[in-house]
Amino acid sequence: MLAALVAAVYVATLLVGLFYSGEHFRLTDQGPTLYLGQDTFAPGSIAISDVPLAARLIGFIPLTIIQGALVGAFYCLHRLFAAYRRGLVFDEAPVRWMRRAGALLIVFALAPAAFQPLVRAAGLMDRAYCMAMANR
Repeated sequence: MLAALVAAVYVATLLVGLFYSGEHFRLTDQGPTLYLGQDTFAPGSIAISDVPLAARLIGFIPLTIIQGALVGAFYCLHRLFAAYRRGLVFDEAPVRWMRRAGALLIVFALAPAAFQPLVRAAGLMDRAYCMAMANR
């Protein structure tokens, strides 16, 4: 039930990001930001409607994989603690769920760097990643 709700919210967010044409949903250095009311826009931000549709579609591929890995890791941790609650501490099930959670957290950590060539090819420069690499 909760997974269906999370998926529905994610799909709704994707649709808003793809088809919103106003000025208040913008890309900033911190990621997509929704401005409400009379808030001033962050300097250097651009309206998401100004980004070409193809670039937005390509940009949602890494976002989906990164967020999917995080949601999957939390689900595995949920199952791990459910096994602990049933008294299965040194059994195969908790070990399996812990391994899966660890693998998904590694995917979550490495995916932003792995998808940088795709993000750059789409014309969506990730300023935070570029700044982090420049400060090494």
